[in-house]
Formats: sequence, C-alpha cells, structure tokens
Amino acid sequence: MNARIPALLALACALALGTAVQARATEADCSSAALTSMLQHDQSMAQETKMSGDAEHDAMTMMVAHERALADLAKFEMLCGKSEKVKGAAEQVYQSSTGQEKELRLLLQGG
Repeated sequence: MNARIPALLALACALALGTAVQARATEADCSSAALTSMLQHDQSMAQETKMSGDAEHDAMTMMVAHERALADLAKFEMLCGKSEKVKGAAEQVYQSSTGQEKELRLLLQGG
C-alpha cells in the first residue's frame, strides 16, 4: 500500500469536515427572529423546570438551565457573528459553559 494514501485520506476527510461545518454555518438562520426564538425557548425551559423543594438542588438545576442558555447563545454567535474577535470570545464562553453544565449535571446525579 502506498504510504501517501492514509495522508491523502486524512486530508480528504479534513476538507470534507471543514466543508460540512462551513455549510452548516451558511445554512444557519442568523435572523433576529431566530435569536429571539432561541432565547424564548431557553427561558420557557427554565420556567418549566420542576422545583423539588431542596433549595440547593433547585439552584443547581437552574444553573444547568443558565449554562445551557449561555452555550446556546455563544453557539449562535459562533455561527452567525461577523467579528472574528467576538466569535473567538463566544467559543471560549461556549467551552466554559458546556464544561460547567457537565460538572453541574454530575453533581446533580450524586457524583
């Protein structure tokens, strides 16, 4: 087998993945209506959260909803933003909030 084939396959996969991500960003609905709809969805999810009566558990549950909403907003900016600087900041926020959401979910599960 030619030693260059795996490298060429890896390059082809990387290019295909890059094209798919770029296509997804181009297909994203970046309208203010889409942003409003996403924010309303996150708000309604938080409002529909059932409270257990345990203040610590309920606060953590609300923090999970907050981190999810923050990650959604950051992802929207990553896909639809115009400024590379702001998109970079949004990516940092996304990474941070998804990590914190995972940690909170583990704590809620008793971990």
